[in-house]
Amino acid sequence: MSNITTDASTGQRSVYAWDSYSVLGSGFVDTDGAAMTLTLANLATQAPRIDAGRSSVQLRNPHGGNEPDAQGTGPQDGSEDGRFSLSLESYFRMFSVQQHGLVRT
Repeated sequence: MSNITTDASTGQRSVYAWDSYSVLGSGFVDTDGAAMTLTLANLATQAPRIDAGRSSVQLRNPHGGNEPDAQGTGPQDGSEDGRFSLSLESYFRMFSVQQHGLVRT
């Protein structure tokens, strides 16, 4: 992949090292292709059934743009707003450190 070191690049790009992406949500799919609802109570029994290739994590680039673009053809959703999805498999491959906080509204 080219242009993966500058945050304002065009063409092919991936996620940027040491950037702080926000996790907006996730969607889990089981090995049969059915949507899953995970809770603390069922996580231990359901985790082995998660299909990491079809499950997804929705993220946002903190700069509000520069979404990953593996093909160099523009954002997956057609909108350069910094919001994008990765498969759960790709997410765990690309992000080795996760930090979290709880925001009460």
